[in-house]
Amino acid sequence: MELDKKRICFLVNVDWFYISHRKALADVFVQNDFIVSVIAGKSKVNKLLNMTSFEVKSRIPTLLGLLKIFKTIVFEERESVFIVVSPIMIFCFHFLFFFENHAYYNFSGFGFIRSLSSKRQSLLFGAMNLMIFRGKRILIVQNKHDYEYLNKRITSKKMEVRLIPGSGYENDSKLETSFHSIFTIGFVGRIRKDKGILTLIKAVNELKSNNYLLNLVIWGEIDFEGGHQFTTDELVFLNKYKQYFRGSSSFKSQIYSSFDIFCLPSSGEGLSKAAIEASSFGKPLILSNVPGNSDMINKNGFLFNYEDVNDLKSKILILKAMSKDEIKSLSIAAKQNYIDNWSLKSISSLWIDSINRDVI
Repeated sequence: MELDKKRICFLVNVDWFYISHRKALADVFVQNDFIVSVIAGKSKVNKLLNMTSFEVKSRIPTLLGLLKIFKTIVFEERESVFIVVSPIMIFCFHFLFFFENHAYYNFSGFGFIRSLSSKRQSLLFGAMNLMIFRGKRILIVQNKHDYEYLNKRITSKKMEVRLIPGSGYENDSKLETSFHSIFTIGFVGRIRKDKGILTLIKAVNELKSNNYLLNLVIWGEIDFEGGHQFTTDELVFLNKYKQYFRGSSSFKSQIYSSFDIFCLPSSGEGLSKAAIEASSFGKPLILSNVPGNSDMINKNGFLFNYEDVNDLKSKILILKAMSKDEIKSLSIAAKQNYIDNWSLKSISSLWIDSINRDVI
């Protein structure tokens, strides 16, 4: 069946992730005369008009969910170009929907893959290389580490690895960079253990106990649906310092105006959407030196060793000791990195150029 390169179907394991991380990109496709549809795992968010939902459990499709996906693809989306998001959905698509002509495998991160033993990783990618399928598969990763990782493992001539840094974020806010009277560090995102929130709270608490004047604000909710990984004692610890937690807000300017420096102490990222958003508001970054994060520092902040409270404290103190002019310089660099590398305009152009070039 001939493909219609103007028909794009996103296949995502959960609908809220599509809405928060891919819908802006899809909207640009629509503005460029593409027809966009979505097949996504069902959560509690409101379903979009162009979305077909399927059943998931712990963000993994159930058997009924897989059947719904199969029927939708076969009877409604055979002419579409697929953008498949998240490792779980990518592997499902690769082994079950080999009859589709063309697909982009959009890896949002490698957390699931990293959790597998090296032997299982080798078996998984070996099976992908041996799989017989129609057309071509383009594997899109978001950082240099993941690009190098996949290039070493993908040997099939019908698969190609490319790097597109993030899914794009649009910020039209005219909010000027300002500084709080008390030096304030911010975290934004799902509250999970692998996001390093315990390290951040401990670092701030230790500095405050040594009479350094600073504050911490944490935006987000504990990720009960996806598995937050905290022990009971760790949850008690978080509750003890609930004064740091601000909950959620749909107003980005409210979030990013509440702190001076953005910190993400996570164990690994595809490319952090929160760090991109923070950069768009001109916030200097302190990021753990792990895949994804290490791509984002370029005269706009500092990296620290993952889970190293002392190293994190030292980077906080470096920034705290800077003059307003020095911080302003970092802020300008953060904004420019966003414009050049991670804005919705730059990312959508890469996607549209790829689709127009690849799909005949």
